[in-house]
Amino acid sequence: MKVDIVRPNEHLIGIRKERNSRQHNGQACVYFIMDKHRQYVLVAQKLHSAKAFIDQNLALDASDRVSVSGLYNCMDTSEGRHSGFHKNRWRCISAPLEDARMKFEHVREGFERAVVIGSGGEYDIR
Repeated sequence: MKVDIVRPNEHLIGIRKERNSRQHNGQACVYFIMDKHRQYVLVAQKLHSAKAFIDQNLALDASDRVSVSGLYNCMDTSEGRHSGFHKNRWRCISAPLEDARMKFEHVREGFERAVVIGSGGEYDIR
């Protein structure tokens, strides 16, 4: 897993499909996992990679750990007991791969850190 922190003066200029990434609604997509406290926005093509990053770097104890199924179930919704947040902290939205670059620039506004997670070479940052 390769992790890049996108600085405020950097931009995501290209995204290629990650090997073995799944499709959502029949097309290749990118997931944006956003922190309710507006500290982190994570970008990944595999929910498992985002889950691993959260559990290894952001979860303070076992109760903060997330699950892939929980992230998937809260995707693209604001309904439910926790208003669409998994663990009452993380919201997940998806975007088609071809729209992901513009969506990233829009979503990252207002967050302290933008983190891009991949297996290496899928994201061009400058």
